[in-house]
Amino acid sequence: MSGEIRVSIGVEADLFILEYRLRRFLNLLSLSDNIISSILLISRELATNILKYAEGGSISVRREGNKIVIVSAMRSEYSSVKGSLGVGLKIAREYSTSFKERIKPDGSMVFEAEIDLRQGEEGDFLLDIGVASRPRYSEEKSGDFAFYKRVKGGYFVCVIDVLGHGPGAAALAEEARRVLEEIPEVDIWGVYLGLERVFRGTRGGVAFIGMFYKKRLSYISFGDINSFLFTSSSLKVLTRTNGILGKTLVRPKIFLEDLPLTFALVICTDGVKRGFLDSISFEKIVKTKVEDLASFILERFGVKEDDATVVLVKRGWSENG
Repeated sequence: MSGEIRVSIGVEADLFILEYRLRRFLNLLSLSDNIISSILLISRELATNILKYAEGGSISVRREGNKIVIVSAMRSEYSSVKGSLGVGLKIAREYSTSFKERIKPDGSMVFEAEIDLRQGEEGDFLLDIGVASRPRYSEEKSGDFAFYKRVKGGYFVCVIDVLGHGPGAAALAEEARRVLEEIPEVDIWGVYLGLERVFRGTRGGVAFIGMFYKKRLSYISFGDINSFLFTSSSLKVLTRTNGILGKTLVRPKIFLEDLPLTFALVICTDGVKRGFLDSISFEKIVKTKVEDLASFILERFGVKEDDATVVLVKRGWSENG
């Protein structure tokens, strides 16, 4: 199937029009979730660059045989924006099979990203995922929860912490869980927008929203949710942004993290003390099952006065029980 869409970009509302029209277009092409997420991300980053650095422009997306071509045309001369285009283009380049830029005779800029549809799903791979969660000591239900599922091209993992405790927090958490369960295709930006609608005007919440691909992690993280990436040679604290859904301004940003063949990622809500980092050796990570290690962290370092959740995502290490 072939076809093309084109959306003019001049105001922020055009970003939502772009996503709506692009989703409708992509749903007709029978693409994998991995490919769709990449197309949406590239298009959104290029459109955001137009808003930031140009006097307007357009985004067009078309299929040419076994590739998707995304074109950003900016109504600004190259000299007026040169040196200013950085973060958005970096993300677009990383998600593209090829990425080109050119200057038209009138001095305006054009960026062209291609995605090769024959790259498939990057090959099958397996992740071990374990979850441990409990409510505050005086409550029966928790406002924390973790949700994950395997999708085409990878794994989707989401951790949510609703502010406060008790039945009100638990009810809002269940509403957020239903949104995640009903999402037909995983796109972390689309997930964020769905959660933003749930939390609007409520007590608020914070979240980690991530897609694990074979070679990289793409994620949004904001508020008091901590993520720690263990490899055979390092420990890294993943970046997060400020804000509380439904309560304060959130400026979500999609972060990219390269994943080695062997890694473990621990994601914790603020009901878990960071002191567990001094109690987990690489040997313990290697030999302990994900469910057992998540439970160990929760039992030893969970704060009883708060809801608490631990998620452990691991690949490449064998478990000996």
